[in-house]
Amino acid sequence: MEKADLLSRAMGAANLEDPVVREAVEALFESLAAALERGGRVVLPLLAGFFVPWRAVSR
Repeated sequence: MEKADLLSRAMGAANLEDPVVREAVEALFESLAAALERGGRVVLPLLAGFFVPWRAVSR
């Protein structure tokens, strides 16, 4: 599924206009990316869990 598919399904399920759904989906992805950048963990129940492993820089 790509972002366009997600937008289309969300518009149909929520019966909302494109700009509203697009803004919500963008905010969701920005929040997920920010959490991962901070070293956080993102868990989407019944779907997946994501984290960015930390490791020291080798010299």
